[in-house]
Amino acid sequence: MNANTNPETFSDWFHYMLRNKQQASALSGGLVIMIYSGQMLAWGIFNYNIQYEDEFSNAFMPTLSRLWLFWLVASWFIAAAVAAYLGAKLVENIRKIKIYIIGYSLMMISSCFFIIFSNWATMILVARIIAGISHGISFISVLVHAGEICTPKLRGMIVSSIQISIFIGVFIASLSNMQRFAVGTYQINFNLITGIIGIVLTLGGLILLYFLHIESPVYFIRKQQSQKAQTIMMKLRNEDELSDETRNDLEDIHKMFGEDFTTRDEMFEKKNIQSLTWMIILRVAFVCSFNMPLNLVWLSSIFTTIDSGEIDPSAVSLIALFISYISNTDSL
Repeated sequence: MNANTNPETFSDWFHYMLRNKQQASALSGGLVIMIYSGQMLAWGIFNYNIQYEDEFSNAFMPTLSRLWLFWLVASWFIAAAVAAYLGAKLVENIRKIKIYIIGYSLMMISSCFFIIFSNWATMILVARIIAGISHGISFISVLVHAGEICTPKLRGMIVSSIQISIFIGVFIASLSNMQRFAVGTYQINFNLITGIIGIVLTLGGLILLYFLHIESPVYFIRKQQSQKAQTIMMKLRNEDELSDETRNDLEDIHKMFGEDFTTRDEMFEKKNIQSLTWMIILRVAFVCSFNMPLNLVWLSSIFTTIDSGEIDPSAVSLIALFISYISNTDSL
């Protein structure tokens, strides 16, 4: 069966995915960064809610105020949202591998901070900001990379691996934290474990990046290197000769790139305002309904206000976090 033949039976699907496996493996270097991002999500969920457990009160850095703890949790989200805009600019102008290397460099620095300054709240805040920047820059690149290198039949499955990688990170962080509940104390330093796992992920991800990364053919089309783009496309689809479907896909990419260049500002025209407004409303609804860490912070602020009769200081800061996060697509 040709690499691009429409699969029908299970056997066809198996061979089809096997023939196109390089499309998934080419993305593996970026997916490892998403695993570390999952760890940061788990860190925030656990450390923000631990303050409500009486038997573990003040377990995380006893001198911290609730407002300080709020900013420790929120810092990763804010940094990721802001960095996503930078990532959107970088992904159009430089190779994906360079963006991933930047992401891994920041990831290594963040992990080292978690290890060296594991009991210093200010430096943990810095570490989470650095990790958020790494995620914001890399997430956009991974998402675009997946869309540009995958065949339409595999695109949904491979793009979903981004979220799966984040969930794997949450799972790893949860496993590393279970022992703290098992022994009933906080003698095990969760920050230290987070940093060690981060360094292991960085080293492993760089190895995958070196051996398996394949640049997107769209990048070479942007640089007007059509022959190079064709060679990359054939490699991704495991073809010895250029098939008709691959040739058509390359022509579609050329056409798409030309249309994007000439029509990118049309979304702000009067005829498209209604569609743009609905898109913004749906994004707000998505953030409100499917973002567990953000909802936990939001609900805890409301309950604190009800219980005490006073406005929780973190609720004021939450407005800025909410607005910045609406504008970012890397929410869970």
